[in-house]
Parts: sequence; structure tokens; C-alpha cells
Amino acid sequence: MNLGELRAAARARLDDTVEPTLWSDEELDRWANNAVREVCIRTRTLKDDAEGNAELCQVAVTAGEASVAIDPVILAVQAAALAGGRCHGLRLLDAASLDRLEPGWAERNEQGTPWACVVGLRQNLLRLFPTPAADDTLRLRVWRMPSEDEQLVGETDEPVLALPNAEDLVHWICYEAYQKKDAEAQDLAAAGRHLNLFAEAFGERPTLREIALWGATPTRVRHAVMF
Repeated sequence: MNLGELRAAARARLDDTVEPTLWSDEELDRWANNAVREVCIRTRTLKDDAEGNAELCQVAVTAGEASVAIDPVILAVQAAALAGGRCHGLRLLDAASLDRLEPGWAERNEQGTPWACVVGLRQNLLRLFPTPAADDTLRLRVWRMPSEDEQLVGETDEPVLALPNAEDLVHWICYEAYQKKDAEAQDLAAAGRHLNLFAEAFGERPTLREIALWGATPTRVRHAVMF
């Protein structure tokens, strides 16, 4: 379904097809884009890697700098590897797991070839351990959100996701529509029903911490990842 069809389906479900409408096209379009983002968060459907999207998934590593910034569209890192020399995979860990393996690692000014990539410390930031002693390139495999040029804008634009039933996105649009703080538009009971139907189709929403740790492997060593 394209944007125009999603909007029309939402108006039909909302019984909002007669002018003047309760909800504007701009509102429905914004909620349609929100629906696509929600599916990405709930299903981890949208993925990319260094081969398919070098601009997003190849990140410069600077000698002496442990922190590496990643693009905000990246939800979480699934795998990471340094490209220099023999391409080798990094172990993805949360800070607590690395604390157990390397007590005091955060305070040590240790440099060398990183073997760990710490996730979940801050949004849009990875921490390499030990601090890289040489410039390199970090190659990622990620779960991500739609980019700016993948937004639904024109009537014929289609969601970047290939969905078995794209009309399930309409439930999110209706959920947001019925929450509008307007005497005529607001219907919190109906909003709850549509949210439940959306969750039935795409699952419950994970917490931010759960998202940050999607790729973390605290109990086993990740084998080398070749991109």
C-alpha cells in the first residue's frame, strides 16, 4: 500500500471521509511514518551492513579515541568488526559484562587492538576496548530505522518494509488519531483497541535498554565476523 492508500484506509476506519475532516492529511501522513518506525522497533525487520550501506555501516576509528559515534537511525548493532589487518569480529558486550571480564577497564588507559565493543552506555555511541592504537574502520551489521529519504511523503510512496499485510499499519494511525486532544476526535477506548491490534500484528514494544542490548553477547565469545 502506498501513502495515499494508507491514508484512505485510515479515514475509512475512522469514519472521517466527509469534509471538514477531524484529522488533517498532514497528521495522518505523520502517523503513517510513525507506524513504519514502530514496526522497525518491534520486529527488527530493517537491517543493513557494511556491504549494502557503506555510508551508514562503515565508521572511521581514530587512534587514541575509544568512543565511536554512529548514525541516529541505527537502533542497535548486531555485529561489529575491524577492517584493518585480518578482519576480525568484536565481542559485543554491555558495560556490566565487561566489568566482570576486565575489572576497572573504564578507568584504564589501555591501548591496543580492540576485541570488545561496548553497547548501551549512551545512545548513538559505541565504546571500543582496548582503546584503538591505530586508525581503522569499524564495519557494522545493524538494525535500523527508516532514513530521511525513505519517509512517506508523496501519494505513491510505499513503506520501506515489505509487510505481509501493510494495512496493519492503519491500526497505529488510528491509535494516534483517537488520542488527539479534541472533544470530537478523542476516544481513548478506541485508541487502546487499535494499539492492541497493532501489537497482535507486530509484537510489543521493547524498552530502550532492551533495544540497546539486542546485539550484546555477555555469555559467549562471538566468532569472527566477515563482511
